[in-house]
Amino acid sequence: MLKPRVLPLTVALTALTAAGLNAQEADRVVPAPVTAEDLFRITEVADLAFHPNGERLTFATSRLDREANSYLRALWEAEVETGELRQLTRGEGDGSPQWSPDGKWLAFRSSRGGSPQLWLLPEGIGEARPVTDLETGVSGFAWAPDSRRLAVVSEVTEPSAAERLLGERVESESGDLIVADRLRYRAGTAYLGSSYPHILVLSIDGGAPVQVTEGPYEDSEPAWSPDGERIAFVSNRTDEPDFNRNSDIWIVDAAGGPARRFSGGPGTDAAPRWSPDGEWLAFRGNSDPHDYGSQHQIWLVGSQGGEPRSITEAIDHTPSGFAWMPGGDLAVRFQIHGEIEIHRLALDGTHLPMVTGKGQATGLAVARDGGLGYLWTTPTGPAEVYAAPTATGDARDGAEGRRLSAFNDEWIASRQLSDTEGFWYKGAENWDVQGWIMKPAGFAADGSYPMVLEIHGGPYGMYGNGFSLEFQILASQGWGVLFTNPRGSTGYGQSFEAAVTGDLVGKAFDDIMAGVDQALADHDWIDPARLGVTGGSYGGLMTNWVVGHTDRFAVAVTQRSISNWISFFGTADIPSWVELELDGTPWEVPMRLWESSPIAYADQMTTPTLVLHSELDFRVPVSQGEEMYRALVRQGVPSLFVRFPDEGHGLPGSGQPLHRLERLQWIVRWFSTYLAPVRS
Repeated sequence: MLKPRVLPLTVALTALTAAGLNAQEADRVVPAPVTAEDLFRITEVADLAFHPNGERLTFATSRLDREANSYLRALWEAEVETGELRQLTRGEGDGSPQWSPDGKWLAFRSSRGGSPQLWLLPEGIGEARPVTDLETGVSGFAWAPDSRRLAVVSEVTEPSAAERLLGERVESESGDLIVADRLRYRAGTAYLGSSYPHILVLSIDGGAPVQVTEGPYEDSEPAWSPDGERIAFVSNRTDEPDFNRNSDIWIVDAAGGPARRFSGGPGTDAAPRWSPDGEWLAFRGNSDPHDYGSQHQIWLVGSQGGEPRSITEAIDHTPSGFAWMPGGDLAVRFQIHGEIEIHRLALDGTHLPMVTGKGQATGLAVARDGGLGYLWTTPTGPAEVYAAPTATGDARDGAEGRRLSAFNDEWIASRQLSDTEGFWYKGAENWDVQGWIMKPAGFAADGSYPMVLEIHGGPYGMYGNGFSLEFQILASQGWGVLFTNPRGSTGYGQSFEAAVTGDLVGKAFDDIMAGVDQALADHDWIDPARLGVTGGSYGGLMTNWVVGHTDRFAVAVTQRSISNWISFFGTADIPSWVELELDGTPWEVPMRLWESSPIAYADQMTTPTLVLHSELDFRVPVSQGEEMYRALVRQGVPSLFVRFPDEGHGLPGSGQPLHRLERLQWIVRWFSTYLAPVRS
């Protein structure tokens, strides 16, 4: 039986002093540079969940275990009034906590026994116990209002298209053949076969789970109606679900039966949330069948379904997450110009900011009494847990809430950390574009320093005032760091986000290079002869495009990058991407795809380039990195190709710890070769 570990916040905040450092000694301590090794010293916090009484806030922590090359994930809770912390579990893979509505049980996912299963921990003293033993594990779940049932999401094998085509089932004698019978036959790092995620209902009192959805469709995000009779969920049940993004909100009786389309638009719909009184269902989605470049909105539909209405269209900012509040309003996280703010949103579309400031609210929870919990991160600190006593419309800086955790304070105090300086500039077509610069650690005004340009992925993503260990590592090397949000980025409205549709590279490249010009004009400490560039995914595509269109950069690191749209069309796990983003297939618009491919400009590449790619990356297959590397070598460009086995597209944030370490080390190693820092 686990005895809860109690850690008052005041103890955590004064840990350095308690260890024997008085103020004078602390002044003499020189903060150390940030290195890749700091991966193992940082605690990440996620998955906020209030206890129904509103007095305690539960969350998950994650740390990297270097020796075991694995993750240590545990559950904690904080007393909102006192800040007292208790560690609830010590499992190696615990996360996604959710309290039962009656507050008697904490359900969570844990991979301590292998595949992630659903576990229950009784309130107070008691042992956690598994309540599922499903072969494919559990990917999501939701409590029923009666606190006795749960809806879980798990992979279920359906009859394959191959069986339907052949009229019989064909067994593999070798046991390792992969027969593809759908366009998206692989995703993440796994081959999907004929397995589809479906909704199952189980009782905490025991018995076999009851499958309530079926068919060759991917069902997810179950949400119980307040009366416990129906379950809303997300599913794409069109004729070609692997070749479009048209997921909708569906509904099924909790006892099973035919699923019915409840609501949705032509694009991607997700995150159904019932209002506490059962009168409304809110969800996140868009109204554009193109979808990829269509800004998401919050939609509202009545309890019987039908056509929804957007309540955020006039706001024109991207909602990242939301929760219902007492009284019928919503708390919504909005991406706005590099920040993530929390606003109170009324059903008529009016909204008031509640949490703002230089930083990002990366998580959100609302208590039954209106108390607000959130995660807050800044450029100089990883996310920590905060609470606001009452979720009123009064705006407060995110850092001014009641702080409930301090996992990273000691590390922050011991490191050289660089803050961001924001600026706006004119990009292509005289558009306003936002960027940030980070000075090198130990900066001296009369010094001369290299600068590394970071390009974000997506393209529908957003850089801003959140914490990036990679950026801090680069700054600690004595390099400035520049990052921008070119057109296509979220947080600047629908027109800005959709501006790259049909042209993913041209005007975005102009925006990025205009940011480089502005940084050089504003900061004479930047040495224009020692510029580096890097990015991953779409950022890798743009890194490849940069080295094929300018020789201004002394060095490049391209990560999980796209080099050839024609071959990408037939190999990526997002079959619709090329056709929707570049307006056609390779046989319809071959020249458009080729002219948008960085490899078409290999004869102009001269920048020494490091290629980093994961071997099980099905989003941007490793063949894209292979093509880029081969072209560079054939052109006589200094280049190395580092491949990460057993890793996928998410290597930087969720890969094996040692591979994450080595990725950062290789970035520093390559840049150091060509960007030796010069200090005054």
